[in-house]
Amino acid sequence: MREVATFSVVADQTLVTRRECTFRTDGTVLYVRYADAMADVRFDYSNANFDPRRLVLGGIEFVRID
Repeated sequence: MREVATFSVVADQTLVTRRECTFRTDGTVLYVRYADAMADVRFDYSNANFDPRRLVLGGIEFVRID
């Protein structure tokens, strides 16, 4: 499941959207299929500097925080 939380300044509250999905990978590409979609969404991925705590997904770097 994909969950996105966005804070609305206008509404002064956090809005949450959820979408059911499945995913698969072939080693360098992540494919996500949302339950309400007809096709996969494709993301290239890798680890930044071979660090397992740093994921580059679709050109955006994410860092695991413990």
